Amino acid sequence: MADFSYPEEIDTILAEARATRSGDRARSLLNQALRLCDGWKNSEQVEATIGKAKIYAELAEEGTNISQRLIAWKAALQTLSAELNRRPNAGMANAYCEIVVDCDQDVFSGLDPIFRKRV
Repeated sequence: MADFSYPEEIDTILAEARATRSGDRARSLLNQALRLCDGWKNSEQVEATIGKAKIYAELAEEGTNISQRLIAWKAALQTLSAELNRRPNAGMANAYCEIVVDCDQDVFSGLDPIFRKRV
């Protein structure tokens, strides 16, 4: 998905979130980007859905405890899953697979090793 890009406003917020050394600030910025995705979704359904799921994945990686991480991973996967059930799309399927792999590789997510074998 090399050609995937966010609208400029979201991209700017994400760049700041990725550059900050403060976990709290990064989470705040990522949540702000999530809210902006809802407005973006009205014009570009597929890209906005993928973008929102990717932001949830970044939020999972910024989580400071197992609960925060699991909630964000679940939101990322549910965001794509719901849309894939309505409108199957190769780009969304690819993003879903990428996020499943990232979630599985997150050793701090608290996923049971037995579950990891099923993913």
